[in-house]
Amino acid sequence: MRVFDAWFDDPDPRISIEPFGQHIARILGDAVTHSCFYTRSCHRYFLGISPDGDLFPCGMFQGEPSFRYGNIHEMEPEHVARTALFDGIEARERKVLATCSKCAFFDLCYSGCMFHSLKDAKILETKDYYCSGYKRYFEHVLRRVHSDLARALREPEPSRAAARDRS
Repeated sequence: MRVFDAWFDDPDPRISIEPFGQHIARILGDAVTHSCFYTRSCHRYFLGISPDGDLFPCGMFQGEPSFRYGNIHEMEPEHVARTALFDGIEARERKVLATCSKCAFFDLCYSGCMFHSLKDAKILETKDYYCSGYKRYFEHVLRRVHSDLARALREPEPSRAAARDRS
């Protein structure tokens, strides 16, 4: 939170730190391109392809044989959604979202990263390992944005500007 505060309080930030800009934009209601960690149903929008052509839910799963959809030389990427692994990820999402959707910060994190679910419990069907940290972070960011709306609305971050240009 200290890094966020230092960046947020800088009167002329010369760098963009993501996902800070994305989170502020989402709090302000702007449409932004999300990183995979904060995208609902990320497995529907991101695909990891290893150098040998193996397909995974995302790059973080590369090298994990149980998360290999197949190989690009043997299957079309659009056929990933027909695999048992994809169905399992869909089931995981339904289960996790059933509990996470009640959270005050759900619209900011969408239950976090499914890869992080494996960090502690080693069970894909659990919520993100960092959930409690995200809650503290989002509470802090919301408080800062609401207490200094003028600063939050300053010159748009590149992700906010790009989103506005597409509108």
